[in-house]
Amino acid sequence: MALIVKRISDIFTEVKDSLQDQQGTRWTEQELYRYLDQGMRNIALATKYNLIKHEIAVGDKTASPFVDTYTLPLEAIEFYSIHSKDKTAETTQSNEIIDARTIRFPENKREDVVVEYYAFPNRVVYGTVVELELDEDLYDALYMFILYRAYQKEASTENLAKAGYFNGEYRTQLSLNMTRWHGKYEVTSSRTAFLR
Repeated sequence: MALIVKRISDIFTEVKDSLQDQQGTRWTEQELYRYLDQGMRNIALATKYNLIKHEIAVGDKTASPFVDTYTLPLEAIEFYSIHSKDKTAETTQSNEIIDARTIRFPENKREDVVVEYYAFPNRVVYGTVVELELDEDLYDALYMFILYRAYQKEASTENLAKAGYFNGEYRTQLSLNMTRWHGKYEVTSSRTAFLR
């Protein structure tokens, strides 16, 4: 997996060249940020490329205030496994998945637990996020998604046809390396999905 770092301004320069809107008169930068964020989330949902392993010190008596509910660093698409760090087996204590970012361990027994889950990336926030780190194989798909959403905005027959074309290209780009993402991990019966 080759990660690349791209400045968002460079991505938008390429997009604006394709849209023939270098001055940003038809599509504002705020719109392009929105499409970029949607694309990142859409790609994560389609490929489940972003597998996170997060360790939680359950029942940590030094934590203040004392808690049995823990927040994950990223929003989960689907939980893969919740297991003890020491045993690499399912954890012996019960857990309750509250929502896409929150897990509760009601027994609160002392244990280091590893939560493995497919996650959405952090949100791409206008004016705050200036660059992206993304797998090289997914960049072209992201680029095509932005063009698809941009043309989808304008309801002329010509632009809707362009939107359809770029949506097809987006799906083609995703499918080129789909075997890299799917089938990597065994399916477990305890997986819980959060579909968006």
